[in-house]
Amino acid sequence: MANSFRNQQQGLQAVLSAARVISQMFSQTIGPYRFGTIVHNVQKPQITLDSQRMLKDVLSSDVFENMGMKLIRDAALQTRNRCGDGAKTTALLIEALLEEGLAGIQRGVDPQEFRKGMLLAEKKIQKIFYKEAFSITDLEHLVCVSNVARRFNADIASVLSSAVRYGGGNGYYILEEKEGESSHWFAEEHSVWDFGYASPYFITHAETGTVEYSQVYILVSESPLHSSDQAFLAFLEAVVQAGKTPLVILAEAFDRDLLATLEINQIEGGFPVCAVRVGGKHARESLEDMAVLTGASLLSEASFGEISAERITNHLGFVEGICISSTSLCIPREVANKKRLAAHCSLLQDKLEHLHGEESRAWLRKRLARLSSGEVRICIAEESVNQEELAYMTSSVKAMTELLRSGCLPGGGCSLIRAARGVPVPLSLSNGERAGFLAVLHAVERPFRAVVARSGKPVDEVFSQVFSNADWRIGFNGLTGSVEDIVAQGICDGLSCIQHALHHAVGTVGLLLISALFFASQEETFKEEESYEE
Repeated sequence: MANSFRNQQQGLQAVLSAARVISQMFSQTIGPYRFGTIVHNVQKPQITLDSQRMLKDVLSSDVFENMGMKLIRDAALQTRNRCGDGAKTTALLIEALLEEGLAGIQRGVDPQEFRKGMLLAEKKIQKIFYKEAFSITDLEHLVCVSNVARRFNADIASVLSSAVRYGGGNGYYILEEKEGESSHWFAEEHSVWDFGYASPYFITHAETGTVEYSQVYILVSESPLHSSDQAFLAFLEAVVQAGKTPLVILAEAFDRDLLATLEINQIEGGFPVCAVRVGGKHARESLEDMAVLTGASLLSEASFGEISAERITNHLGFVEGICISSTSLCIPREVANKKRLAAHCSLLQDKLEHLHGEESRAWLRKRLARLSSGEVRICIAEESVNQEELAYMTSSVKAMTELLRSGCLPGGGCSLIRAARGVPVPLSLSNGERAGFLAVLHAVERPFRAVVARSGKPVDEVFSQVFSNADWRIGFNGLTGSVEDIVAQGICDGLSCIQHALHHAVGTVGLLLISALFFASQEETFKEEESYEE
C-alpha cells in the first residue's frame, strides 16, 4: 500500500479543485428551476434532483481531491440532514472561502489568524440573523415554502404544509405511501407507545386481543419488580385495599414469580390488573414521560417502603381509559397537571436545541409529539410519487419544521449578503484576522450569484437592484426572474438552515487552512469506487 503526502498549499489546492467540481455541479442545479442531473455510475443512468445522491456519486481519480470531496460532502450533508435543506449553499460557501483562504496563505497570511478572523465574522453575522429572523405561521406561506423548496405540485405541498402547521416545529412526522388513496394526513388522537401487555392472560377483550379499562390507575416503576420485594408487595396490597383499581403497572421488567402471581389473580377474578413491560434503550425516558402524562410518580425500589397508605393516591396516575395490545399501549392525552407537563416539555425542548445527532433529535421529537400534539402521519398516494420524490418530501417536512421552530429569513442567498453588509470590520484586527474577516463577507455572495446566473439574468445588474434596497424582504425570484418581495412568494429559508450552512462552511474551511500536512493512501480511491459499485 503506497502512501502519499502533500504540503499545505498542495493539499489545499487539491481540496479547492474538488470544491470547484462540486460547486460547478451545484451551480447548474441551484435554485427553483428544477434542473436535474444525469448520474451514471455502474447501473443504468438516472436523472436526479437530489443533492445527496449527486454528492454520493461524484468521485475523483486523484486521492487528495477525493479526500476534499468527502470533506465537503460531509459538511454539506450535515446541514441537509439537520435542516432538510442547505447542502448546496454550504458547498458553495466552502468553495468561496477556500479560494480566499488559499490566496491569503499564498500572500503570506498566518492561517491561524485568518481562521480567527473568519470565526469572528461568522459570529457577528449569526447575531444579525437572530435579530432579523421572523416567525411564519400562515398556511399559505407554508404551502409556498413547501412548493418552492421541493418543487411539488400544489396538492402535495398543501398536504405537507397543513400537516406541519398542525404538528409544529417539534412535531414527529411519519411519511408513508398508501396505495389507491389520495394524499392526506392525520394525527394520532391518543398517545401511543410501542409497549404491550406482559402476558396474554391480562386480555379483557378476546375478540380484539386487547386489554381495555375505564377509570384506570397507573403505577410507574423505574426499578424492575420482584416477588421478593416485600415493600412493593405491601404497597400493591395497600393500593388494592384503597380501591385504586383497575390498575396498570408499568415497569422495565417483572420477575417470573411476580408475573405468575398477577396472572393467577386475573384468571381467578381478583382485582383487575395489567402488567406492561417497558423495554428498550429508552425505557427510562419512556417511563418518565408516561408518569408525567398520567400524573404518576416515578417510583423506585426504595420508595415503595417510604410511602404511607394515606399517601398512595398521590403517587398513582389516573387516566379515563386505556387500550393495550400485545405491541402497543394507547392512553388519552388529557393531563390533569398541565404545569408539570409544560415544565417537562420545556426541558425536552431545551435538550433538543443542544443535540446534534439526528437519531437523538428524532427520538426527542417523538417524545414531545406523544406528550403534546401527537404523531402526524402523512399518507402519500403511491401512484403520485417515486422513492426519490418521497425523500424530497421528507426533507421538505424537515425544512418546514425547522422553519417553524427557529424562525425564518428571506431565501435565495439574500439574507447572507444583507447580514454581511450590516457587519462593520473591527479596527483592532491584525492583517491576517482582517483578511479572514473580509473573506467571509465576500464569500457569502456566492450562493445568490449562482442563483441569478442560472436564471440567465445579468448577475451584477440584479445584485445592484436587490441590494440597493434596504428592505430585507426584497430579493430575486428565480421562478419569475424579477426583483420583488420574495417573502410574500414563500421564498424563505429556516434560520437554523442558514446558520448551519455558514457554520459548517466556516468550520470546515478553518480546519483545512490550519492543516500543515495532507496524508492519504493511494488505495483509498479504489476502495471508494468499489464501495459504490456494491
